[in-house]
Amino acid sequence: MKKTVSLLLLLALALSLCACGEVSPAPAESSQPLDPPDHADSEAPQLPEDIVVTAFEKSGDYTDSLGNEYHYSYRIPAINAEPEEARRLNELIYTQLMSVVDEELKSMDDGLSLVSVNVDYRYYVNDGIVSILCTSDSPNDFNNYLVCNYDAGNGREFTRADFLAREGLTEEELVSLACATCEKTFTEAFGNFPHDSFYEEQYARTLDPSTYGDDLMLYYGEDGTLSMVAPIFSLAGASFYYQEIAVR
Repeated sequence: MKKTVSLLLLLALALSLCACGEVSPAPAESSQPLDPPDHADSEAPQLPEDIVVTAFEKSGDYTDSLGNEYHYSYRIPAINAEPEEARRLNELIYTQLMSVVDEELKSMDDGLSLVSVNVDYRYYVNDGIVSILCTSDSPNDFNNYLVCNYDAGNGREFTRADFLAREGLTEEELVSLACATCEKTFTEAFGNFPHDSFYEEQYARTLDPSTYGDDLMLYYGEDGTLSMVAPIFSLAGASFYYQEIAVR
């Protein structure tokens, strides 16, 4: 019973984890992909090498009352900056991820099976924009995500509106790009499957513009590419899986 409740809580958390401060998109309209803007002329601020640090870390081995053995590792990041906005984002990250960790630590105290054995993060810095991708692993290879973006040069959150302005995109163009990218990802994964009613249902859910509201997590990747974490609906296993995809 405890494990079932934990699974339900974690899957509920998956639906709530979203890019910080983003707004819901307008309905998608047909749009051709635009050439990405050139950011080379922007002068990036000098940032400390430890702009992101580990705020919490715990790892070890655990055997539950049924004899199942686990190696667990939990790390929670924090932005190493003084502005109030950095502290607010740190509190958001810590609160959401620590709720997962606390559940697992309590399960260990009670001798119960674990749901998530790994909570971790990585980050990218591009022209002063710090993008942090946090993950929490759960059964069936399902990864929950929490993505936050911080404008270190201006000491504030980097929002969806900021991505649009920086990339020279309208809301409708962004949603159209996201839909096209996710359609390609879906068809590459499942295009050879029978195109039955379930296939068509999951295909339509992947392309539903409402999918790219709060669940669309934007970030700049390692090479500065505009990227997203988006749900790709599945034909097997979980209903959907989050995937990291370059938007353009």
